[in-house]
Amino acid sequence: MNFVFADISGKVTNFDYMACAAITSQLEKNDSILLFAPYNQSEIDTIHQNFKCGECKIKHLINLVPIQAKMSVGRWKRILKALEGVLNYIYIYLYVVFHEVDVLHLAWLPYIDYSSIEYYFLKAIKFFKPKLRIVLTVHDVYPHNISEEVIPTYRKRFSKVCYPVNKFIVHTASCKRQLIKDFGIDACTINIGYHPMFEPKHIVTKENVTEDDKFKIIMYGIQTPYKGADILVDAVGLLSHEYQDHLEVRIMGKMAMDYYEVLKNKSKKLNIDINPNYIQVKELQNSINNSNIIILPYRSISQSGVLLTALYYRKIIITSDLPSFKETLDGFKDDWFFKSNEPQDLARLIALYLDRKIDLERQENILEKLRNRYSWNEYAKIHIMTYKF
Repeated sequence: MNFVFADISGKVTNFDYMACAAITSQLEKNDSILLFAPYNQSEIDTIHQNFKCGECKIKHLINLVPIQAKMSVGRWKRILKALEGVLNYIYIYLYVVFHEVDVLHLAWLPYIDYSSIEYYFLKAIKFFKPKLRIVLTVHDVYPHNISEEVIPTYRKRFSKVCYPVNKFIVHTASCKRQLIKDFGIDACTINIGYHPMFEPKHIVTKENVTEDDKFKIIMYGIQTPYKGADILVDAVGLLSHEYQDHLEVRIMGKMAMDYYEVLKNKSKKLNIDINPNYIQVKELQNSINNSNIIILPYRSISQSGVLLTALYYRKIIITSDLPSFKETLDGFKDDWFFKSNEPQDLARLIALYLDRKIDLERQENILEKLRNRYSWNEYAKIHIMTYKF
């Protein structure tokens, strides 16, 4: 069988390539998989330099946005990305129609947040290849910053676009339940592939010890309001000076300047270092490795690659009590999470860790089991099963 794995958005370069490499390593002799993505060779070289990863075959899609502008949010970049997406959909359409392809796996639908145009692409490709099976990965059930008023419209759009889809892959059982409940999707068509853990190539994890009785807290990744960096800043501000004196807090990751100004103003009198720029992989890996506590104070999420990255480093992990986090950290006690969107509860939990009132040995034993669960090999098996059955 011949599989095509396509990510027109180019949003998750590391994830797509590593997933396809893992699938490639487990294919039967007569099977093949080809990755279509708008990456250049330097991005693939960077993956191999920074992560433990195999190889996969790739067809490079059209990439109109220069790599140095990848993190830009300007209007010209959005126009180029929209044009790039249309051209790449045409390219994939022609390839699938004129080649022997059994399964088309779409890793992302880049237009679905605001348009149902992808329905017509899927409908057209099914017209010419009626036996083609279409698989879609649903990373998040809803866009992160969606308002309540827009949800009914989004549900109609998603249901329309996904009508030609044969199978879905999600990262958590809670995401599967929500797809069934909100969109009426048949449970038999949804498979759960737990988001694998990213393994750095040249990082040896440090023992999680404090220096000068200081706890180093880190929050990393692209920062937008739904990820709750402001909640972390507020929580630190609520701690007594006695606790604050034992904390060094770093918030790292690309963010809009207006959000950066909000965080900077909130943290003026606090020992919080905020870096609003894109962080290179090696710098980020070293910063995580030199920390003691990783905090994810998210307001909403269906699954988080940031959390799966955190698992590797053997640090204290604090997250909000979102269903997807509680499912991913299976085995964690309820009081190891804080109530979502409540800085007071996060401050309470940070204080418990500083006072060493949390059973860290028990927590580490649970995390070790989870590291074995979230492997690329297991994720690849789910994909192959989804493609073939």
